[in-house]
Amino acid sequence: MNHLGKLKSNFFHSLDGMKVLWREHSFRVECYVFVPLILVLSWVNVSTTQRALAIVLMFLVLITEGLNTAIEIVCNRITTEIDPGIKAAKDVASAAVMLMNIALFIYICLILFWA
Repeated sequence: MNHLGKLKSNFFHSLDGMKVLWREHSFRVECYVFVPLILVLSWVNVSTTQRALAIVLMFLVLITEGLNTAIEIVCNRITTEIDPGIKAAKDVASAAVMLMNIALFIYICLILFWA
């Protein structure tokens, strides 16, 4: 397969991954919150750099959510039984999403209320 064909194939695999992500409730909720948040950031008096960083952090939340979903899918394929190691892996991935959301929340508060 040539480079362009491989790039096209990778693109369609990524779209398949986005379809999987969109079925995740948390991913959709974050998207629904981020769209109006981006609109609010475009109306308030913050710098372009601050606005761009906020959007990058929103994407990092979504990326972390994607990695969390991937970990959950793999763990569920390994076993459906309750396993402490599997639970720990899922909990750590979930904690990563929570930490990214906290970081975003802190940053948004800083630029909106203390800048």
